[in-house]
Amino acid sequence: IKWLKDDLGFDDAINYKDFNNDVEKIRAELAKTFPNGIDVYFDNTGGFITEAVWPLLNHRARVVLCGQIANYNRQAPKIDDFLILMVFKEIRAEGFIVSSMSDERWKDFYRDLTQWTKDGKVVTKHTIVNGFEQTIGAFQGLFSGTNIGKMVVKVADVNE
Repeated sequence: IKWLKDDLGFDDAINYKDFNNDVEKIRAELAKTFPNGIDVYFDNTGGFITEAVWPLLNHRARVVLCGQIANYNRQAPKIDDFLILMVFKEIRAEGFIVSSMSDERWKDFYRDLTQWTKDGKVVTKHTIVNGFEQTIGAFQGLFSGTNIGKMVVKVADVNE
């Protein structure tokens, strides 16, 4: 939370791990954090966070769907629970995957992202584990949230 607020400039943040998958508790905290509701939700995980957020979405909110890792190995809520809110709140949702970008867009993306990173406009964090034998644990960590940012398994030094 400190990194998000102090280094990245977010107004506020919560740690989902503090809520032990309790939809009602995280929804109550989100309602306090966003007393006027939520206009834009970038959903990269699904799961109990998404279940908590949807009732807090404002009329004509927008949802960007990028991933659903929390739902890959569990019984997900009925889609009808979300669709009814889309109708009555006129919520717009759109999914995307990076593979849908054209080759030309990739060139633009890498050029721009490289410059933004050099300029400090984009800041990244990585969790690095050392050794190929740590690969399985690192992969499992993606599902339990042990990483901050990109999970990387370092198998050798570049100069070796």
